[in-house]
Amino acid sequence: MSRRGEASQPAGEGPADGFAGEAALAEAGVYSSEREALQHSLVILAMGRSCWTVPSGRGWRLLVEPDALAHALYQLSCYDRESHGWPPPPVPPPRVHGRMDFAPSLLLAATLAGCHWAQLRAGPALTDLGCMDGRGLWERRELWRPLTALFLHADLAHLAANGISGLFIFASLATAFSRARAWLLLLCSSLAANVATSMLYWGTEYRSLGASTAVFAALGLLTGAALRESRRPGGRPAWRRMVIPLASGVGLLGLFGSGGFQTDLAAHLCGFLAGLTGGFLVRPVPVGKA
Repeated sequence: MSRRGEASQPAGEGPADGFAGEAALAEAGVYSSEREALQHSLVILAMGRSCWTVPSGRGWRLLVEPDALAHALYQLSCYDRESHGWPPPPVPPPRVHGRMDFAPSLLLAATLAGCHWAQLRAGPALTDLGCMDGRGLWERRELWRPLTALFLHADLAHLAANGISGLFIFASLATAFSRARAWLLLLCSSLAANVATSMLYWGTEYRSLGASTAVFAALGLLTGAALRESRRPGGRPAWRRMVIPLASGVGLLGLFGSGGFQTDLAAHLCGFLAGLTGGFLVRPVPVGKA
């Protein structure tokens, strides 16, 4: 017999063996394995009562003192009800494609270079026609401007900065999402950001151009996707897991999107926020799945 507050198995030579005093005890349950019996015995020990696990032909019996039987049965039923479905099945980690998808990013970089060459050949007229112009969009209904402004750049340095950074971040985006979904999200986020930025400067002579809005929209999409993945069950509280990807994204935004000559901070911020929303709401799909 065990001491009070401890679960024990009597010394016996087989499942049919008993122990002295077993007849004076009450059966609180019968379990198929010793592990299950010991788990349920912890409920009895938590009550401050003694219990015994005894092998038998029917399985492992959990015995308690007769005066503790009613309360033990109640506590065991509560335990079984509360532990139903626990622990939850493990959540498989998201599939990650082994290689980054650079092909569309290279094609986009070539397209940006071609557009800049066309700007140099055509002179200011092409820039004036395609740049992001708030009055042109809202007063003259020139609806193409949120799109065409993404392909125009003020100078070669501006083009090189966006082309090189975009080459890697767009490839990362196409790896995290399917190729088609990634580029569709990027396009929608970039257009929404340009429209939102023009609304912030409503009534002013706001003009801008460059693919940096798309670059920061891609950063926002990756940050939003990371935030979505951090909400998976298990581990630390969700809000604590979400701090790291959010802080990383905001840090990169502040590091690369808030300095420099003639930096359009509003466009960068709107791009990041538009991408963050899209990345959080849309489920990432591994490359090759869609």
